[in-house]
Amino acid sequence: MEDHDAENAPRAFRELLDTATPHFFVTPVLVGLNVALFAVMVLLGVSPLDPDLESLWRFGANFGPRTFGGEWWRILSSTFVHIGFPHLVLNMWALWSLGNLAERMFGSVTFLVIYLLSGIGGSVGTLLWHPHITSAGASGALFGVLGALVAFVYLGHIRVPPRIVRNLRWVLIAVVVFNLLFGFMWPRIDNAGHLGGLLVGLITGAVLHRPLPARPRSALRYLVVPTVLAALAGLAELSRASAQNNPSMLAAEALELELEGQSEAAAQKLEQAIEMDPELVSALTQLGHLHFEAGRFSAAATVLEKAAKLEPDSVELQVVLGIAYMRDNRYREAASTLEKALEGAPGRPALLSELGTAQYLSGDSERGVASLRKAIELDPENSEHHNRLALVLAESGDGEGSLEAIEAALDLAPRAAHIWDSLGTVRLYRNEPAEAAEAYRKAIQLDPQQAIYHYNLSLALRRTGAMEAADQARARALELAPDLEPPSDGSPMIWS
Repeated sequence: MEDHDAENAPRAFRELLDTATPHFFVTPVLVGLNVALFAVMVLLGVSPLDPDLESLWRFGANFGPRTFGGEWWRILSSTFVHIGFPHLVLNMWALWSLGNLAERMFGSVTFLVIYLLSGIGGSVGTLLWHPHITSAGASGALFGVLGALVAFVYLGHIRVPPRIVRNLRWVLIAVVVFNLLFGFMWPRIDNAGHLGGLLVGLITGAVLHRPLPARPRSALRYLVVPTVLAALAGLAELSRASAQNNPSMLAAEALELELEGQSEAAAQKLEQAIEMDPELVSALTQLGHLHFEAGRFSAAATVLEKAAKLEPDSVELQVVLGIAYMRDNRYREAASTLEKALEGAPGRPALLSELGTAQYLSGDSERGVASLRKAIELDPENSEHHNRLALVLAESGDGEGSLEAIEAALDLAPRAAHIWDSLGTVRLYRNEPAEAAEAYRKAIQLDPQQAIYHYNLSLALRRTGAMEAADQARARALELAPDLEPPSDGSPMIWS
């Protein structure tokens, strides 16, 4: 008799769910809304795989400075925005799977309330824990549904055989634990949002537990009021923290200013944040990038040094610091830093290319050329690796090798102005000033506003004896860049 009951248990359970909720419509509507919003985003030009921050904000993602700035609707709207197609597919698969069960167990209206309140709880959790990040997606709401199911199954008295209840319990708990552990292992996962949604769901399931097919409608009033009050209390605390100039919030505001083109205002915000928290790596890194983009390479290196000491295992920080050293003419430090970065990320062609340039400029020409050739071997279709090798070989006196390398670069990128400029430089080192002038003119034709091309043209023209044209080219270079500082030895300038 027991075996017969066990065999019929799944069918009995499905019949019970059908009796409890004959009509199943909220889950398909939620899936449709999420997919429709994503489709609209893509149709309006948002990247389907890697949307930028401004696009996410425009469509309602949760971001502390904007949410605290009065756009409270982002707490809910962010649960319908997804950060790329894989993110959408994963969440919609989970929503369909869980919704199919939860909507029938709780009823359509109650399920919708659980989903929305859990989404709000997830957004509040994110804002409480790290208001400076941009968050989006249905994950908080999904964790809330999971939590509600776990509590409901654990506390309820569902009329199915005990074995089915136990199996369902352990499956749900395993899903929750696996996703939380995965979130802690993967830094881009927003576990604060997961935990916020899960907490709301667990409370919801505990409040609503009733034997199926009874409908717990009366419990909604006990659920909605305390959840909303808790959310409001959390937001009040967030507003208070924001008013006290939380350094992470200042860094987030700086990011927004930077994306709006207000770099100097962003730098001031970041300096305030760092003054409040000297070990805020995100602010140090962002300020270093701002200094770098503004051409303040020494200041960039100083700030990035502090960030790299706080996160010594960050390859990306080492790379940016090494490039900042190189732009600041600190070639030995650049080579040493980039070598350390390469240890953490061996075989990266772009990193090898930067390292090779730094090694050559620091006086280690043999290793520099070897690194550049290795970059080309790993990524032969990248014109920049060939271009850098050409300039290094030209300066070292290998005229044939440099010409071969720059021609390979031009074959890959025939419309790149800076590579035509490099061809001119190669020709100049080969003592072919007329051919060099022709290449520089081609670079100017492609990019007439680049002062370095005009200056290099002036050098080539002077060597051909066309002094008046050379003076005109130099004057044009200084008109475009009054602070231009040509090399004192009369060598051509290198575009970077």
